[in-house]
Amino acid sequence: MTLKPSDARTIVDSYLAALEGETRRVADGEWGLTVDAAGWPLHVGVAIRDGLLRAQAEVLGAGQIDPHSLLHWNRGLHFARFTETGAGDVWIEADLPLEAVTDERLDGFLFTTYLHDTFDEDRTHVDRALVDIGIFSRTDNHYDIGGGLAWSLGRGWYLRPDFLYTRVVSSVPINDYHSTEARISVRKNFF
Repeated sequence: MTLKPSDARTIVDSYLAALEGETRRVADGEWGLTVDAAGWPLHVGVAIRDGLLRAQAEVLGAGQIDPHSLLHWNRGLHFARFTETGAGDVWIEADLPLEAVTDERLDGFLFTTYLHDTFDEDRTHVDRALVDIGIFSRTDNHYDIGGGLAWSLGRGWYLRPDFLYTRVVSSVPINDYHSTEARISVRKNFF
């Protein structure tokens, strides 16, 4: 069954109206959603174009991530991808065929978080040759970017593919790392 764009518009209107956060209809078949993402406003654009429902959001500013990492992650994503503007800002975009846009099946998410931590600790050691006595300081900038979809399989069962990228930039090299996770989970709601 092929869903008409007008039917998809009605479904998306109802779906967005039920969400927390600020929602707005920008034009026919286009919406905006602003949600809190770890204390920062995340602006998500949603539009129906060329038989697809697209959601997109800027998730990182220029220079905050290696562009080669984006290319690597995009190879493993099917309905979502990272893009980069000419200025270097990173966006995440996800498309859903209009046939999948139903009240029962529509659910998805994009998120980004940022956390800044500074640690100051008194460090003492019996053997002064091992660790200096004094203040030990560490600063971490923690970034998470993720997203996914939730497909209703009926009777409370959901299939949920999602991904998560974590990058921690630390002043202590052993704590500086990045990781990428791709997961597929099956969930059952009992209520």
